[in-house]
Amino acid sequence: MRTKVYRLTSQVKSDRMVSLIDEVKKMRNEAIIEMVDEMLDCEGDVVIGNLTFSRSQIVKRLDPVAYREIALDIVNSQIEDLEYDLERSDDEDEIEAIKESIAELEDFSV
Repeated sequence: MRTKVYRLTSQVKSDRMVSLIDEVKKMRNEAIIEMVDEMLDCEGDVVIGNLTFSRSQIVKRLDPVAYREIALDIVNSQIEDLEYDLERSDDEDEIEAIKESIAELEDFSV
C-alpha cells in the first residue's frame, strides 16, 4: 500500500513539475513575442482610412510564417550574443547562467 501511495505522490509531483515547466516556457515565449511585437510596432501604427492597425497585427494576420521567421531571427541573434559572451567569460556562475539562457532560447516556439 505504501508503495502505491509513494508512486501516486511521486506522479503528482512529476505532473506538477511538468506543468510548472510548461508555464515557464509559455511565459518565456510570451516575452519573446512581446519583444517581436515591440520591434515591429516601433515605427507606429498603420492607418487605412479610419482604421488603425499595429504593424505586428498586420504581419501576424497576413503572413504568420514571416512573423515566425522574424521571431526566430531575434531568438537566433540573442543566442549568438550569448555565445559570444560565453566565449569571453571566466566566471563559472556566469557561464552556467549563459548556458541555461541559451538552452531556454533554443526551446522557443511560436
